[in-house]
Amino acid sequence: GGPFCAIGRRRQQSNFFITLNTNRRTFDEAQDPRAVQSALNACFGTQIYDILTFGPAHPDTYGDDALHPNEFIEKIEVRTGVERGPVTGALHCHAYLTIAHWSQIRINKLALQGLFKQAYNQAASAGLGQIPMRALPACKIELQAQTDSGHIVAHYLSKQVNAVTS
Repeated sequence: GGPFCAIGRRRQQSNFFITLNTNRRTFDEAQDPRAVQSALNACFGTQIYDILTFGPAHPDTYGDDALHPNEFIEKIEVRTGVERGPVTGALHCHAYLTIAHWSQIRINKLALQGLFKQAYNQAASAGLGQIPMRALPACKIELQAQTDSGHIVAHYLSKQVNAVTS
């Protein structure tokens, strides 16, 4: 059933489709998308735990998960892309974030925007020819349906069988 079934947890998969927009409207091809990609790498790489929030329901069960996130997150996968909008010329990016976990997970939108802006500006100042961002990027986060429902059902059924046979 999984490592946390005994304490009333179930395995979940959270899928987030995230769009971040630099609000830089230009068709100037000299605007280098590497600053955006660098910011994406920061947000969804080693600093990913900085944008995750655990909870909010049942603080007695999930409240301390943020102290040891690696214990409750089984796997993180991310796919990213950077593009220039065909109408406005705005340089923006998308990320599809999949997290298999034994907790309650949310994306902290303000933390994501702040980290993205900071990483973008660091890349811009490192010579990628970008104008620094003054405002936070526009951000849209959409929670998608779970895609590995078969695995989740198998864990659920295993928990049920174990409960009956115990």
